[in-house]
Parts: sequence; C-alpha cells; structure tokens
Amino acid sequence: MPEYTYLAYQGPHQRVDGRINADSERLAAETLLQRGLQPVAIHLLKDRHSLFGRLARTRPLGPRERATLVRELGDLVASGMAVLSALDLLERQTPSPRSREVIHLLGRSVRGGKSLGEAMETCPRDFSAVHTSLVKAGERAGLLTMVLSQISDLDEREHDLRSRVQAALLYPAITAVVGLGTVLLILNFVIPRLSLIFDEMGQDLPLITRILLSLSDGAQWVWRHGLFFLLGIVLLVYLLPRIEGWMVFRDRILLRLPRLGRVVRALQITRFSGILGSLLRNGVPMVRALRVTANTLDNRSVQHDLERAVVRVSEGERLGEALEKERVLPRVVTGMISVGESTGNLEATLERISASGSRDADRMIKILVGLIEPALILLMGVFVAFIVAAVIIPIFQVNLAL
Repeated sequence: MPEYTYLAYQGPHQRVDGRINADSERLAAETLLQRGLQPVAIHLLKDRHSLFGRLARTRPLGPRERATLVRELGDLVASGMAVLSALDLLERQTPSPRSREVIHLLGRSVRGGKSLGEAMETCPRDFSAVHTSLVKAGERAGLLTMVLSQISDLDEREHDLRSRVQAALLYPAITAVVGLGTVLLILNFVIPRLSLIFDEMGQDLPLITRILLSLSDGAQWVWRHGLFFLLGIVLLVYLLPRIEGWMVFRDRILLRLPRLGRVVRALQITRFSGILGSLLRNGVPMVRALRVTANTLDNRSVQHDLERAVVRVSEGERLGEALEKERVLPRVVTGMISVGESTGNLEATLERISASGSRDADRMIKILVGLIEPALILLMGVFVAFIVAAVIIPIFQVNLAL
C-alpha cells in the first residue's frame, strides 16, 4: 500500500505532520478527516528501496512482530480505548511497514462492521486459525484483553523456542558446510592431479585408492553438470513437500531417529499442549480446538495421528484414551491428560505439559548439539585419514617393488 506524507491542522492553530498508508491520495485525505485533522498537503512518499519495500510488505508477520502488535493492541483496549481507535493509533505509531499494512487492513474490516476476530480472518497469512479462534472466543466471553495477552505470550514462547533451536544448530551447520566445501575442493582439484601420478606408476591400485578416484570422478561430474544438479535439487525441494504421502513418511522416519526423534516429539508436545490449553481455557469446544491445534503441528505424522484421535473424540471418547490409542503422544503425557480430565483440571495440566516439554526440548537440543560437533570433527578426521591412506599405500607399494 502506498505511503503518503501529510501536513494538516488540528484545530485552528495546531499544525500536525506525519505519514499515512492509503490506497490513494483521496482515501488518505478521508482518513485524516475521520481523525479530526484538516489536511493541507498530501504527497506520495517514494521508497528509495521500493523492491525491498514491496518484498517486506508481502511477507507474513513473524511471531515477534505479531506478538508486539497484539500485546500493544491489548494494552490499549485494556486502558478503555475502543478497538477501532486503538488500531488507528497503532497504525500511526508502528514503525514496521508490514505491521502498519496489517493494522490498516484490520482497521478497514472493523470499520466495515466486522469484529476483530472476523477481521483477523481476512489476513490468513498473518493470523492463524488459533489466533482467530482465541479472539472470537474472547470477544464472546468479554475477555478480549486477556485473550490478546495470551496470544502474545504464545507467539513469544514460540519465537523464543525457535530462536534457541536455530542458535543451537548454527555452529554445527557452519561446521558441516565448511567441511563439505573442503571435501568437494579436495575431490575436484587435488585428487585429479594425484590420479595423473597414479597413471604414470602403471600398476594395479589398491581398493581404497580406486574408491577415492571413483568419488573424485563423481564429484567432478556433479561439478561439470552443477546447474542441472542444482536445478534437480530445487525441484525436489519444491515438489516433495507437496506430496502428502512423502511428507508423512519423512516425518515418521524423523520421529524414529535416535536423539533427533526425541527432540522433534518434545517440540510437538510443547506446541500441542500449549495451543490446546489456551483454546480450551477460553471456551473453544474440544473438537474444534483439537482440529485447530492439529493444523498448527509441523510434523505431518503426528498431525495425521491427531486427526484420527479427533474423530474418536467427536464420537464420544475421552481425549486421553483417544490419544493413547492412536499413539499420538508418549504414554506419560496421555496419562497426565487422562488425570487432568478426571479431575476437571485439563487446561492447567496442558500448561504444565507444555512447560515441561519446552524444558525437555531445550535440554535434549543441548545434548544433541553436544554430540553433533564431535561427530562432525570425527567424520572429517576419518575422511582425511581415508585420503592419506589412499594416497600413501600405492606409493608405498611402488617403493617396495623397487
């Protein structure tokens, strides 16, 4: 949406200037008049980085941006301000162009007679079904301020957990990339020169040397056909996530991997229990809450198992029993859920499970990273030893023959 600078008067003497987002200069003037301002001059603001500005405005809101926006909106509503007035104020004060765009769309929908939850549904890339369900439930119960605070807390916890995972995996990822680059450099440029020396020897090469030369030939083929190889990888990355059967199979294998599978399951438990607990606490019906929660899970295998459990719950089974029969979660977790159902304290139980899952995921990520780093170093050492042996053994054999 274009951005305009304006000069206006508020009252007979107070001059006001600033920026405003609008589809046209006329709409900008109408918005200023609605705010009680008399516009004098309105000019289109040209973005020196228009390409990057457009890209920034088309991306969805990140968890941190959304958490900040929702928390500020909740604070304004809690102070007694109407939702539409709070949105107008946030639109003027928010520095992020993408946040201003989203706030403007929300304000336009609310001004058109929609509730805040319905307005959020018009921005599906920025607000998920979890957000809209919570806000609608909060509006019906008259607890909008509390719900907005809960949404902000959920987004902040998700952002913090994702940041910790990314930070923990950053060093191993850099090490792996550098190691792979070194291996490819050796196979493409060092080994081909050594192969000329081996050809001049005119003798049968040992198996380990032949394996090394075959690896070098394969690496050179990839290098010569790098564009096609890269295109194939891009196509696989683009197409495979759209094949549902492949994604379920991949995620099921991921859950069975040693160490890594436990981390993935702990992250799914944290998200499942945290989101489901928030939805139930705000009055969302069980079956709808489960369906909304299932759509937020990253692992397709767990998602499919949970969808089958939802069918059982809709047919009258208790949640803990349905989850245990479908093996969605570990038995310890389903047992806690069953106890929470029996005592009528399910929401608090889910919150404890979410907090415990977050701690377990954090601890297991640290252990996993602690294992990955020495494993990468050991792998590089083995490969270097393999190259040295493959080069030294034929030379040693020639010396023995002399």
